[in-house]
Amino acid sequence: AEVFLSTISDSNPLLSVVGRCVVQDVQDYCKRRPTQYNENEVFVSENLYDEAKRIIRPLPNGLKKYSLSEKVQQDEIYIFRTPLTIEKETLSMPTPVQQPQPAQPVMPNATSPALLGME
Repeated sequence: AEVFLSTISDSNPLLSVVGRCVVQDVQDYCKRRPTQYNENEVFVSENLYDEAKRIIRPLPNGLKKYSLSEKVQQDEIYIFRTPLTIEKETLSMPTPVQQPQPAQPVMPNATSPALLGME
């Protein structure tokens, strides 16, 4: 699953935290995983959601990279024998449902046959 970095910064109370996860760039996501996280807690991110413009665009500089400390044990990082190949799933935009327009009353004009016979 993909998550997006946002241009909005927000602070939330500690009680609103419901779990933890790890977010990786595509290259790291395809090559390795930290073993202390379940697979459903691992996400990939390569896009930024610009809240003001309401668009999703590629991250200009990618995600911040961290180097692993020498204290990291070999069993804390699982490295795939063969890197994964992932494909983007393209979703079609739902077709907007057009609301029926209310009928407009037709106003007869001065040359209408209905008005010509009236005096």
